[in-house]
Amino acid sequence: MRPLLLLTVLALSAPVAPAQIARTAPAFVPALSPWIGVTSFGNRQSFASREASYRGSLTIGVRGDLPLTRRLGLLGTVSLSPLAKQRTEDPFGTQLHDDVTIVRADAALGWRFIPRAPVFFFGGGGILAATNPAFPQFDESVVEPRGLFGLGYDRASTGRLNFRVVATGFITAPADPDPGSYVGAGEVPVLVTKSTTFDWALELGARYTFSRGR
Repeated sequence: MRPLLLLTVLALSAPVAPAQIARTAPAFVPALSPWIGVTSFGNRQSFASREASYRGSLTIGVRGDLPLTRRLGLLGTVSLSPLAKQRTEDPFGTQLHDDVTIVRADAALGWRFIPRAPVFFFGGGGILAATNPAFPQFDESVVEPRGLFGLGYDRASTGRLNFRVVATGFITAPADPDPGSYVGAGEVPVLVTKSTTFDWALELGARYTFSRGR
C-alpha cells in the first residue's frame, strides 16, 4: 500500500504540465489591444442625383477582451477617425466638403470554435458619433446606431504580447439631419436618408494580455 500511497501524493503535488494548461485556457483572457487602421463609410443621404457619405479615414482605437466562458468572450472597442470629410458624388464627379471627426464605440460577443484557435469571430452593436452629418451645409452632430460582425486573427506568442488583425463590417442606420441646422443658401433640400448603409474597418494592432492564458 505504501508505494500506491506515495504515487498518489506525488501525483497530487506535481505541477500542471504546460500542455494541460493550454487545453484548459479560455479562448479569451483579460487583454488590451491598441490598434491603427482604416475605416470606410457607405452612402447615407441623397438629394436628386447627389449621394452623400463620409470620406474614409485613418482610425486609431483600443479594444478590450474579457472572458465569459471557455469559448466566449466580451469585446469592447472605442476608436477615433479624425480625417473624415463630408463627401458627395454626382454625375459630374466627387466633391469633398467640411472636416468631420467620427467616434465609434461598440461591444460584441466573441467566440472561437476551438479555444486555442488563432481565428475568432464576433457580433454585436454600438454607435457612431460624427461632428457633422454626411450631407454638406448641415451644422449639427449626429449619432447613428449600428450592428456589427467580423473576424480576427491572433498571431501565436509565448509571452504576453502578440500581433492582432481584425476586420469588421457595420450595418448602420444613418441619422436624418435636422432641417433647422441647414446653413446653406436657399431652400432646405429634401433629403432621402437610407434606412441602412454598410461601413467597414480594418485594424492592425498589438494585444497585451494580463494573464498567461492563451
